[in-house]
Amino acid sequence: MENLTDYYYASSFSGKMGSDELNKALQGWINEQTGGLLEEQASGIEMRPDTILALASTIHFRAKWGSEFSKNNTKKGLFNLLDGNNDTLECDFMHTSGTQTYYWSDCFAAVGLRLEGSGNMWLLLPDEGVALDELLTDAQTMDFLHKGQEWDKSKFLVVNMSVPKFDVASNIDLSSGLQELGVTDIFDSIRSDFSPMTADIDEVYLSRSEHAARVAIDEEGVTAAAYTVMLACGSAMPPDDEVDFVLDRPFLFAITGVNGQILFVGVVNQPVS
Repeated sequence: MENLTDYYYASSFSGKMGSDELNKALQGWINEQTGGLLEEQASGIEMRPDTILALASTIHFRAKWGSEFSKNNTKKGLFNLLDGNNDTLECDFMHTSGTQTYYWSDCFAAVGLRLEGSGNMWLLLPDEGVALDELLTDAQTMDFLHKGQEWDKSKFLVVNMSVPKFDVASNIDLSSGLQELGVTDIFDSIRSDFSPMTADIDEVYLSRSEHAARVAIDEEGVTAAAYTVMLACGSAMPPDDEVDFVLDRPFLFAITGVNGQILFVGVVNQPVS
C-alpha cells in the first residue's frame, strides 16, 4: 500500500468486502475524483463478499475553449436523430464563423476546436450516406485522431460552424470487449496469475471490469469525467474558400491532450436526454 501511495500517488482503502460501508467508500472516492459528474453511475458499484480487491482509475477534465462561443449566437435548432422515423429533437446550437483548418477523408469531415492550454476537441461529421457505425470502424478515423493537425487532407478556409450543446454519458461492461481483444486469461480462475500482487492467495481472477464516462460542452468549454473499475474474483475536395460545418445529425467527438494523446472518444446520437 505504501508503494502505491509513494510511487503512483494512489489512494487505498481496506474493509469488509461486500459491506455497505466499503461500497459507499469506493463510490464516494469516485464521486470526489470526478467532481460528482458520475454519481448515478457510481451508485451502482458494489463489491461481492468474495471480492479480493478492486482497482479504480478516474479522470476529471475541465477546459475552456481557446475562443469561446458567444451566447448571443446560440439559437434553437433541430437535430436529426436518424432513428428510422425521421424524428428530430429541438436543442441549443452554438454558432461561430471564422478561418480555421478544415479536415476531410473518404467518409467524414472534421474540425478541431482548441482548448485553452489543454489540447483539442475534434468533431467528426460522417458524410451523407455514411452511418456512424461505419465511421467508428473505419481505419481512417483512428488514423486521423492519432495524427490530428498532421492529417494531410486539410485546408485553411472560412468555416461556418453550428454545434449542438450536449451532455452525453455511458456506462459499459468492458469484460466482453477485453476478451474479444484477446485478454482472456485474467478472467479465468485457473489460468489467471496475479501472484506478484497477491502472493498468498490462489485462484484470483478478474470478475468484472466497468467503465463510465460523461462529456458535456457549452459556450464556455468542455467538462468531462470517467472511471474504470476492475473487480478481481477517394475523397471530394472542400469548397475553395468557405464551408458550412453543421452538426445536426449524429457525430463523433474526441478530446486529445496537449501531447495529442486521446483522452475521450464518444458519439452524440442525441445531444440531450
